Amino acid sequence: MPASRPWTALSSVAAFAVLLAGCSGGAVDLSQPQVPATHAPTGPTSAPTNGPTSNPTTAPTTGPTTAPTIAPTTSPTTTPTPTPTPTATPVGSAITFNPTEILLAAQKSGCAPLTANFVVSEAGYAGSFTAVSQNTAIATVAPTAGTTNGFTVTSVTTTNGSPGTKIMVTDSNGNSALEPVGISFCLP
Repeated sequence: MPASRPWTALSSVAAFAVLLAGCSGGAVDLSQPQVPATHAPTGPTSAPTNGPTSNPTTAPTTGPTTAPTIAPTTSPTTTPTPTPTPTATPVGSAITFNPTEILLAAQKSGCAPLTANFVVSEAGYAGSFTAVSQNTAIATVAPTAGTTNGFTVTSVTTTNGSPGTKIMVTDSNGNSALEPVGISFCLP
């Protein structure tokens, strides 16, 4: 600095002090010798050592960590229920009767008939049939001689106007049907 302008040197020091004060956030004592400020190193530093020094090493740093991603779980799936396979309908599953109902008189009532016949048929079926009374105290059933599809029903009850019963007829395929048997209320 030129000596002819002492105030310029003083104003330069004052400006520098103001600059430093703004950088360090505090006031500067101008009565003390001022040392130019240096920026703090941003990398690793090493303390002074006696003897040869090695290259400084960088301390391991951990960067920002992220939380582990949790994958959404899937709902358990249900096993589909298989569709049931339809079973084959046996041939001739519709058993029919002629007559469609039997009406008998009670034993010792003095009325008739005490027996009656009926014939069984089934479309598409040529086999034999079996017949069983559901209440043998009311009526019995037996095959009609010489046929595979005819039956004879006999009244065995002595109660006039009995509630009756049913005859279960079955084919060899397992198809079955019921023939109603009624007992008449009769006065001789």
